Amino acid sequence: MPSIPHRQRAHIAMLVFTFLISTSFTVGRRISPELDPLVITLLRFCLALVLFALIAVVRREKMPELSALNLARYAWLAGLLIGYFVLMFEALRWTTALNTSAVFTLAPVITAVVSWYWLGQRLSNRQTVSLAVAAAGAIWVVFEGDWQNLINFSIGKGELIFFAAAFAYACYSPSVRRLHGAENLVVLTLMTLAVGVVMLLIISWRELWLVDWAAVPAIVWLGVVHLAVFTTAVSFFLMQYGSLHLPSALVMAYVYLIPAFVVAQNALISQVFPPPGVMLGVLVIAAALFIVQRDRSAG
Repeated sequence: MPSIPHRQRAHIAMLVFTFLISTSFTVGRRISPELDPLVITLLRFCLALVLFALIAVVRREKMPELSALNLARYAWLAGLLIGYFVLMFEALRWTTALNTSAVFTLAPVITAVVSWYWLGQRLSNRQTVSLAVAAAGAIWVVFEGDWQNLINFSIGKGELIFFAAAFAYACYSPSVRRLHGAENLVVLTLMTLAVGVVMLLIISWRELWLVDWAAVPAIVWLGVVHLAVFTTAVSFFLMQYGSLHLPSALVMAYVYLIPAFVVAQNALISQVFPPPGVMLGVLVIAAALFIVQRDRSAG
């Protein structure tokens, strides 16, 4: 049986990565009413920290010096991740998983602007068109496929909160590229999580004190484990593999498939199907992926 070429494996890895990331919205929607967003984020960070610490030990990674400059780098990156996750869980208290996933597709647009301003990176014309198409589809989904909502600028509190979350997430990748030191990405992620845990312990101690841990539903613990293992650790390595064998623009474009995966999950789990207008927006977002796929200059 012939082996699968690395490029095809990378496409498969990115499809799995996209699916796993999409589940964070569905799982987050389910567990966000049960615990304070700061507490959920702290639990996720703690478990992910343990996983990356084990990986670092197995790989015998060398730990960096804990200088003021290094701590400042890790604190900035941790702050962006904390902002994203806390705001995501808060937003999911007010809106749907589909709407948050649609807003999330705006992240590549924000990343492109930040990367242009901060790193001097520029997109090809086809990449620019794909981002514009995806943004239009995302806006259409957020406004529930209704022209009247768009004209009246009828947008919910949850979508506004998650836009701030998407902005924090969009700034993370350019920040890693700008602030990345001598350490590899496993160590960088490990140290970012470690500093993030300390920051979360400081800012969430009141919420931690108020939690009735014995009354926390089992579904919350299962959700946190899923978020830490699959949408953090496993996704990290899938993204790494995809980035090594695919153009960067194509890796970024897989984000556009997230709303389609969320729609499929809702249909399978809750038998909830969005109206045709929303489905049109999801299809437009997915089409943006194929625009970038055909861009031979992507990279």
